[in-house]
Amino acid sequence: MKLKLKAVHETFIADMETPISIFQKYVGDELGFLLESKDLKDVTKGRYSFISKNPFGRLIYKDSKIMFNDEEIKNNFYTIKTKSGKIFYSLEQTYKKRLEKSIDANTYDLRFYAQIIDLIFIGMLVIISNYYSNQINMLLIVSVSIVLFFLPIILWRQSIGQKFMHLKVYNWDNEPIKDFDIIFLRYLLKYLVCPISLITVSKSKFLFHDIIFKTYEKQE
Repeated sequence: MKLKLKAVHETFIADMETPISIFQKYVGDELGFLLESKDLKDVTKGRYSFISKNPFGRLIYKDSKIMFNDEEIKNNFYTIKTKSGKIFYSLEQTYKKRLEKSIDANTYDLRFYAQIIDLIFIGMLVIISNYYSNQINMLLIVSVSIVLFFLPIILWRQSIGQKFMHLKVYNWDNEPIKDFDIIFLRYLLKYLVCPISLITVSKSKFLFHDIIFKTYEKQE
């Protein structure tokens, strides 16, 4: 999972403010940190201070234990590189759990209804295709059916069922998915691995295709 972090910077006159005074004004009593930089060889590179607050996670090393958000990361035979991987795995799991809590339980009912509408739409296309199969070229019928099926996804990045239920696909950074390729492949995988989705949803709020593409659906 890619976490998108945005750094905001501003230049201050040192006579008026210090890094500590800015930290006190910006962070106050909240949880945060101040990182100072120093470069004796090139003063232009050592003039920055980094201030942040409200972190989504805290990594602490204390008493020979590595803790992430008060949960111990076991320190056994792992190498340094593997430890880092384990830590970032924990970051992803924590981020995912936080996102799970923000997803409305009613979304599952809406997603179920949207899927029923999609299946009805597919069924109608199949019936129409069979009805005209003896009168019109079959390849033409199939081509038109595919275009009609994916037209809502091309236009709105939503299936016909999602459009009716006012559902949109978002990534785990809570941003709407606009890339047609991702929407198309996610939708394709959704119907190819439907039984697996039922297994994964019983253990988490994410279906199998959501886990693969790191997406979820919510109402507009």
